[in-house]
Amino acid sequence: MLRLFLYIKSCWKDKFYISSFILFVGMSISPIGQIIGLIIANLLLKNKIVYFSQGLIKVLMYISFVSFLTIGFTFQEYSKYIQQILVISLLVGQYMSFFRKYRFFSRSLLLSYLDFCVVICFYSILNMHGGRATPWGCESGVLGGFIVPALAYLIFNNKIINLRFFIIALCGFLIASPTLNLIFAITVGFKLLFYSKKSFCKIALFSMMCCVFYLSGNFNVLNETTELSQERNEKLGSETIDNIVVLFKDGKFDKQSMNESTSAFLANAKVAIEAPSRLFGTGLGSHQYSYIDYWGVFGLNCEDAYSTLVRLYSEFGVIGLIAIFMFLKKNYDTKNEVNNSILLGLIYYLLRGGQYVLIGFILFIFWYYYSSKKIIVKKVL
Repeated sequence: MLRLFLYIKSCWKDKFYISSFILFVGMSISPIGQIIGLIIANLLLKNKIVYFSQGLIKVLMYISFVSFLTIGFTFQEYSKYIQQILVISLLVGQYMSFFRKYRFFSRSLLLSYLDFCVVICFYSILNMHGGRATPWGCESGVLGGFIVPALAYLIFNNKIINLRFFIIALCGFLIASPTLNLIFAITVGFKLLFYSKKSFCKIALFSMMCCVFYLSGNFNVLNETTELSQERNEKLGSETIDNIVVLFKDGKFDKQSMNESTSAFLANAKVAIEAPSRLFGTGLGSHQYSYIDYWGVFGLNCEDAYSTLVRLYSEFGVIGLIAIFMFLKKNYDTKNEVNNSILLGLIYYLLRGGQYVLIGFILFIFWYYYSSKKIIVKKVL
C-alpha cells in the first residue's frame, strides 16, 4: 500500500497525470466524486483544499442572500437551495485553489484534454445505443459540451485531417444533437472571421459545414419516436404537451413533429418566462418547484431546466442573464485560440445542459477565466 502511494505521488509530478486526473474528475457525474477527487488533487499539489478570492466570496454571498429571500417570498422549499449552495461553494473553492497554481501549466492541461476527449469519444462510439454515441453515465447530448472545445481548437489550428479530429468529429456527428450542429456552424464562422487567410480553406470549411447540416438534418435518430420517449411523454402528460403546442405554436412546431427534447425545452422555457420575480429570479435550486407549480406534474428535465440559460433565467432572473453574459464578454480574448474554444463549449452548456456542477461546467468556467489572463498558451500540435 505504501509503495502504491509513493508511486502515485511520483507520477503526480508529471503535469500530464495531473491534467488527466483533473479532467476525469471534472467529467464526473457525481458531485461527491468531484469533491473527493479535487481534495486528493489539491493535497498532492500541496494546495489549500479550498480557496476563495474576495470577488468569489461576494458572488457566493449575493447568490445565497438573494436566493434565500426570493425562495421565501415565493413560498418554495429550501432543501434544494441548501444542497446546491453547499456543493457549488465547495466545488468553486476547490477549483479556484487548483487553477491559482496550475494555470501556468495550461499547455499540459490542453494536451491532456485533447487526448482525454479522444478516449471518451472512442468509447462512446463503441457503446452506441439507438444509433447514437453514448458515454458512460450521462446523456449523449451532454457529452457534446465537453468535446466542443476540442473540436473548435483543432479546427482553429487546421488540424482537421488527422485521426484525433476524425474520432472526435465522428462522435459529435453520432451524438446527433442540433445544438452541437449549431455550435459547429459558429465554430466555422469563428474560423473564417479570425483564423483563416486562404480562400481554399474557407471554401473547404464552408463545404464541410453544409455537409454536416445536410446529413444531420436527415439523420433519423432525432425524428424517431422510441418506446422510451413515448413512455416519458405519457408521464409528462398529453394535456401538458397540448398546452405547450398551443402556447408556443408559431408555424414551426406541432404535436406530430415535436420530439422529446423540444417538448422538454419548451415546457421549461415557459416555466422560466411565467415564474415570479423575473428581475431577481426565484432562487437557487427552485426551478423544479416552479415547474411543478406551473404544470402540475414532475416533467422532463424539470430539475435542470434542460438548458443552463433557461435555468439561470428561472432562478436568477434578468440579473443572472446579464451577469453570465458580462462574465463571458469580460474574459473573452479574440486572439487566444484556447479561450475561444472554451467559450464555444460554454455556449453549448448554456443552450443544452442545466446542471451547474456536473459534466465539466465549473471546470470550463475556471479554465475560461484563467485562459483570458494574458497567459501565453503555445500550440501543442
